[in-house]
This record gives sequence, C-alpha cells and structure tokens, in this order.
Amino acid sequence: MATLRPGLFLICLLLICTGAAAGEPYDITVTNGTGWLIANGADCAAVTATVTSGGAPVAGVGVTFSCDPAMGRLAPATAVTDGSGVARSTFTVATASGTAEITASATYEGDDGLTTVTASCVQQIDHLAPYRLASRTYTSEVSVGSVTPIVLSMQDRYKNPIDSRRTVETVHFTVGSPGGSAGIWDGTAYVDDCVLPVDEDGNVNAVLKTAPLVGENIVYVDLPAPVADTYFTIYGIGDGIPASISCTISPTGTPNPWVPADGVSKFSILYTLKDAAGNPAGNRSLTITALPGEDQTVTTNSDGQIMVTYGPKDTTGTVTITATSGGDTPVTCSRTVQFTNTAPVEMLLSANPQTMPSLDANPASLSEIRAKVMDEKGNPVSGETVAFSIDAVDLEGNVCAAPSLIENTATTDGDGYAVVRFVPGAFALPGSDDYNQTATATCAVVATWGEVTRSIPLAWKNYPFLSVTTSVDPETVEVNDTVSVNITLRGDGWALQPDPIDVVLVIDRSGSMLYDKPDRMHSVREAAKDFVDLMATRDQVSVVSFGRNGYISRPGANSGISTSEIDNVYVYPVSYSDYATVDASLTSNAASVRSTLDAIVPDHGTPMRHALYTSIQEIIDHGRDSVVQAVILLSDGDYNWYGDPLARGTGYTKYSPTDFGNLASSYYKYTDLSSDDQNMATYAARHNITIYSIGFSDSISSDGRSTLRQLAETTGGIYYDASATNIDSIYTEIAGELKTEAGVDTTVGLQFDNVLVNGLAVFNDPADPVLDYVYLPGESTVIGSWIDNETGRHEILPLATYDNTSEWAAGRSLAFNVGTVRLNQTWTARFTLKVLKEGNINIFGPGSLITFNGGASSLTLPDTFVTAVPDLNNTGLNSSALSVDNLTREGSGEVTDFLPLIWNLNYTGEGTVTQRLYYSNDDKHTWTRFATLTAIAPGNVTQRSSLDVRVLPAGSYWIRVPVLL
Repeated sequence: MATLRPGLFLICLLLICTGAAAGEPYDITVTNGTGWLIANGADCAAVTATVTSGGAPVAGVGVTFSCDPAMGRLAPATAVTDGSGVARSTFTVATASGTAEITASATYEGDDGLTTVTASCVQQIDHLAPYRLASRTYTSEVSVGSVTPIVLSMQDRYKNPIDSRRTVETVHFTVGSPGGSAGIWDGTAYVDDCVLPVDEDGNVNAVLKTAPLVGENIVYVDLPAPVADTYFTIYGIGDGIPASISCTISPTGTPNPWVPADGVSKFSILYTLKDAAGNPAGNRSLTITALPGEDQTVTTNSDGQIMVTYGPKDTTGTVTITATSGGDTPVTCSRTVQFTNTAPVEMLLSANPQTMPSLDANPASLSEIRAKVMDEKGNPVSGETVAFSIDAVDLEGNVCAAPSLIENTATTDGDGYAVVRFVPGAFALPGSDDYNQTATATCAVVATWGEVTRSIPLAWKNYPFLSVTTSVDPETVEVNDTVSVNITLRGDGWALQPDPIDVVLVIDRSGSMLYDKPDRMHSVREAAKDFVDLMATRDQVSVVSFGRNGYISRPGANSGISTSEIDNVYVYPVSYSDYATVDASLTSNAASVRSTLDAIVPDHGTPMRHALYTSIQEIIDHGRDSVVQAVILLSDGDYNWYGDPLARGTGYTKYSPTDFGNLASSYYKYTDLSSDDQNMATYAARHNITIYSIGFSDSISSDGRSTLRQLAETTGGIYYDASATNIDSIYTEIAGELKTEAGVDTTVGLQFDNVLVNGLAVFNDPADPVLDYVYLPGESTVIGSWIDNETGRHEILPLATYDNTSEWAAGRSLAFNVGTVRLNQTWTARFTLKVLKEGNINIFGPGSLITFNGGASSLTLPDTFVTAVPDLNNTGLNSSALSVDNLTREGSGEVTDFLPLIWNLNYTGEGTVTQRLYYSNDDKHTWTRFATLTAIAPGNVTQRSSLDVRVLPAGSYWIRVPVLL
C-alpha cells in the first residue's frame, strides 16, 4: 500500500499542477493530412487540432471543428484533446472545388474569464475532369486583318471551373480563313494551329487575328474528352481605310460617256472603294463634286459601293465628276461626262439588195432603199423627210426599160429610217434580137435630206443564179446588246429556171369516157386544166382529142350509151374533122386551152395511133427549138382504129382506119414516115419528144396497159395507172417531171476581221472586239433550206442549230457551204452577234462574198447597218435613303409554332431591294437565314414575316434583317 500511495499522490499532484496552471493562456493549431482533395463528395482528409498551454499539451479540452458547408463537412464536429493535447476530426469534401478553410476552436478559463482560441488550416480541393464547355465569348463580326479576343471556359460535372491551380488542361485551336492567313497568337506569332492552357481562373484566353480578306474565319476547338469539340465563325468585314476607288458609268461612250441633253436622260455612276488588300471598304464616306452646288456626301454599303445618278440636263457640254473618300489618306476618282446635241446632223444610205434580178428575170424584183437620219452620236431621229431620186443610169449597151422608184419621199420612223422601194429595169426577153443572157445595168439612188446628200450604187441583172437579201434585228441596239443577223439566198436566177415546155395533151374522147360518176371525161379535163395552170407563161400547151370522126348529136350517141350515164355538162352537137383533131394548137394562152378542154365531147372509137401521130406532128410543125417537148397520152380503153401505135405486125394503106379492131396486130401505115418511124414511140424519141401515158380505167386489158407503158418508157417517159381519185396528182407530177432542174454550187464566206464603223475600217480585235459571235442553242446559228413550188414545200435541210464558236475564234469569220441550190430553193442562216462598240456598223466586213461554182463567179452582200448607242433609258440608282427600323415581334406570350415579326422599311431609290431574315440562338455569334423577301419597291412600308420555331430548341432568339440593293 505504501508503495502505491506515493504513486497516487504523484498523479494527483500532477493534476493539481495542471489545473493549477489555468492562468497560462492556451494555444491551438490545426493541420490537415492531405494536400489536395477532389471535389467528388467522397474524398476526405484527417484534421488534427493540438491544444497547448505554455508549450505543454493540454488534455481534456473540447475542440470544435467547422468549415463552409458548401466545401464539405467535418466529423466529428467536436472532439476532446487526448493526453497529447490532440483532438481529431475528418474532413469530407462536398462537390465544390476551391479552397476549404477548416477552423478549430477551444475555450478555457483564463485570467479574464472564458477565453476562446481559434486556429485554421486550408484544404485545397481540385475539380473533376472536364465535362462541359461552360462559355465562349467572342465577337462574330470584326474588321478584316484585326485582332479579337476569344475566351472559353470549361466545367466539371458539378459545374466547377476547370482551372490551372493543380493540373493544367489545354485546348487545341485550328483556324481556317480566306487565304489561310488568319491565326491564334501562340506567344510568338499568329499561327493556324496551336495549343493554349487554361488559366487559374478557369479561362482559355486566345487572340485571333483575322485574315486580311473578307470572309469567314472558322475556328475549330478541340476540347479535352469527353467535352464535345466545337467551332465558331468570325466574319471578316470589309470596312477598312479605302486604298483605291473605281468608277463605272452607264451609258458608256467614246471618248467620254455621253447622253443626249434632252431633259430626260441621265448617267448612272457606280463607285467601288477597296482597302489595300482588295476588300470592300464598307461604311465609308465619299464626297462627290460636279458643277458648283452639286456636291454630295454619301456612304458606301457593305460591298464598298455606292450608286448615284447625274443628270438630266437641257444644255450641252461636259462635266467632270470627282469622288473623294474621307480620312487622312483619301483616294480620288475623276471622270468627264458629256451631254450631247440631239439635233439631226448625219444620214446613212443603204439598199437591200444592192444587186438584184432584172424585172424580166423576176417580175416581183425590187430593192428596199433605206436612209437613216441620226444625231451627232448616231442616235436615230424620227420625223425627218428624205427625198429620193435615180441618177447615173448605165445600161452597158443593153436594151432595158428604165428603173423607177415607187415612192419619191419618205419620213423617218422611230429607228431613224426613211424607206422607199426601187424597181429595176427589164431587159429584152429570150428570142428577141436584143436578148443578152448576161445583161447588167447600174444606176445610183440619191437621198437628199436638207443639205445632206448621199448616194448608193445599184445593179440589176438577168442574173444566172441566186438573189441575196440580208437583215439585222433590231437595227438600233445598246452597246453590249445582241443582234440577230439573217442571210437569205433564193434560187431564182435564169440559169436555174427550167427550160420552156411545149406539151400536147392527148385525150381520149371514146364513149366509155362517159362512164363513172363523175364522168371520166369530167375528171380528166379538170385535172388537165390544173396541169395547164402549173405551166409558166413561156410554156406552150396544145390539145389533141381522138375518137369518132364526123357529126356527134350528143355525147355517146354513136356508142349506144344512154343519157342516164351522162352526169356532167357538154356542149353539143359538135363535128370533128378527123379521128384525131388538134383542138388547140400550141399556145401560151392558158385560158384558151382550158376552154378547149371544156369543149371535148365523148362518143365512140379509140384511134390512139392516129392521136399520137397527130400530136407528134403538131410539135414538129409548131414547136420551138431547145425546149422540153412532150406528149401526155390519156386513154380509158384498148386501142382500135388505125391499129397498133407500136407498129407491130403488118402495115397497110388500103384499109380504112376503122377496119382495125381492138388490140389489132397490124396498123395503118403512114406514107410520109419511114419504116422505123411507123412505131410512134420511135418516131417521138427521134424528135426528142417524151411520151407520158395514163391508163384511166380498170377495163383496159393487160396488153393495152403494156402498150401504153412501152410507148412511155421507150421515150424516157413514165406510165401511170389512174382513176378519178388520183388523176389530178398524176398530171401535177408530170408537170414537175417536165420542169428541168439546174443547180449551182454555192458557198457563203463572211469576214468580220475588219468592219466598217462610221465609214472607217476598224480591226475587230479579239481582245477588244467591235462584234463578237454568240452561240445560242435554238437561236444561233440556225440554218435551213427548202423548196417552194407547185407541189408544195419540201424540206431540204431542216432548221437546226450549229455552233460556229471555234470557227469565229480561229479567224473572226463564218463560212457556210450551201451546196447545190436549185430553182425556187431558199437557204437561210440566222446568227447572233454581240455589239461591243458604239457607232454605225456595217455588219458584213470587206471581203464577205457569196461564190458560185468554185469561185468562178461571186456576189457581194448588201450593206447592212446596225446602230449601237448607249443605254439611253437607264436612269440608274440615285443616292437614296435606305433604312430598316422598329423590328419587333407581333403579339405577346409564349411562342410555340410561328414567331410573327414586323418592321419598317424606308427606301427612296429607283430600283428594288431584297431583304434577308436571320436568327441567332447563341447570343448573336452565328446567324441562320430563314426567309428572303425580294423585289421590294421603293417606299416607306411595313414589312412582315415569321420564324417557324416548331423544330427549334426553346430559348432566346435574336433576329436581324439586312437589306440588299
């Protein structure tokens, strides 16, 4: 016991000593055992508080632990110090990153009563891995070549900023831009590919330098996974300091742009300002000066352009218009314009064609004489009277009727043209002692307008081949417009005309010609009359009919044919003096021949042999030399009287002509003919007479048809089977066969390497052309050819489009191989030219020719003018006001389908405007177009549209309405 007591005493003593030391102040310290925790709601760290007094630990002291609850929690919140003076707690993080201040406090009885001592420590809490892009801040539109900041920030899943306090995250930037010159500052240079870190505030700070060219600077951002990558667009706007200015004036002119001083016409002037890199210098002021008091200051649009008008003026003269940009280094552009006199001062004279067929070659031949009155700039002047006369007639030794003018005066029209018609003279006809198959005559047509006189030479020929006409449409155009040029060739020269024709119509008047309805005779004579109408005035026709000889009291009386068979009208009684009679001798009197055909009366007999003999004799006795000679034989039955036309069998002179029956194998012998010529086919062929034969009935026997066929084919003619339904077309076909064809090989060569402008030859330079060829599918070049004759219109070359671009490029020329042109053939070509210089331009340059037969002869093209003037009707745009304001939504409340919009547009110009509507749902960083309103006329008007939001995410939307002229 004794040994234990001292121990107990010692302990008590110590306790007493401790308690006795209560007057010493306490100290407290706090430490944590972990440098960094992660803000994941689970990480924890031990917290230790040590209480001492006078440097000695104090046991049994209650310690209270505390911190910001947002940063975490402490457990236990209170603890008692142990013998080492230590109290312990555990800090568990919440989900917020940052710095957590942990405080420990202890209270003791001091000299002044209860005293609390406090100490704290800092626990660093880091963010989790990057989870989302929290913000991006940039300006979506900046000046080209300028620098602009881009600030990005990221967060972890608990929205803590991704900062650099512990671990430095990085972001990868890639930049694309016009010209590839935009870049991000990497500390030493602007590069299009760089990596930047986050800072301690959780921001990635980038500086973009935009490209010096207008356009989109696209920044692609590669963010740490799993954050989705993103990109955004910064538009480089052209609003830099002007470094150049250009000016375009419409209409143009040489040497200066000009318009008439008519109180109406004006200039439209477009100024374009650009910066040193060639970008539009938008939103820049421009001061324009002209005459005193006409100064004006305007502002360029986003394209760096401004349009103004100048004029109109009532007085002539020149004005220098100067435009100067604002700023310390202005740029200037000066141009001189002219207001011209509108009084008429000049006249041009042209003829189409200039070389034409003489009146004997073509009774419809004429030429159109055109005098054009113009002002000093080539503009047409209407209402002017021009007188015309013929002078210097030269017949070149030919006998020729005098040429004439149908009109002697004319008044200019809206295109400035006064037009009269010229009729050429007529030369002696073939067969005349004065006939010359290559006759030519010339004259001059003189046009007089006031003191101005112009003349043009004309020629007319009984020419051998073609006539040519040309035209251009329109005849007055604005510079840079196109004209349609037409060339037409017609095969109407005498060398292409068919030879004259002597033809005998040999018509059966046997009784059977009364059969059918209508009568066969009626069908035949009507078709024969149509044949006569197809003959030209220089052709001759004869009528030979064959049948009964003698008196005929009525049609069919001697054939025993009842009057009930007769369906048509005949003139009777009649007497025929022979079995085959020349009812009409060869004549060009078509009316007389038609009357003769109407007088034929059918009755009895088919003396075909005698009919052929009589018709051949008619041509031999009365026909002409060097003409086409033919006999057209028509019968509806087998031959009988006079026997076989082909002289087969035995020939007799002792028998009566009527002793020979149907298809007799003998024949009546003509004593004035040789043995060979007894065959009527041989007789005709020896005299170059062609027989065409027509079998007009199904009742003709096969032998009868064979005879008709042999008669025709032996002489080079054709046999036809006919009926009432086709007899007319057969006679028409024979008429075409009789018309001999001639043709001429033709080429058209058009030269445009030099053209006449205002009477002077000008090189049509490919680099600066006067005229340029334009290929237009379906319009240029269109070529076609056809023949119009008595049988209708026949396509030779269907109209089709051809591209002559390569040919034009090779030599400023167009060549057309027309080929063989025949009688009544028309060949036409239509092509388009662009007129690029002002003035009076003769379309076909020197050297343009139409050549025949390999160049053995040629024909020039008539002068064909087009007048090119500036656009006198384009008043352009003035420096008008244009504004858009009061853009707002209509209505109120939540929008779930369409967002109605309303705004005011005020435009005081002369054209129209286009409005484009855009929305942005990312605080004006990117814009999406959703509507376009076009062709808005001038005025102060209320505009409306709507945005379909049915498929758009909920949120706030910005709307903007840029306007374009």
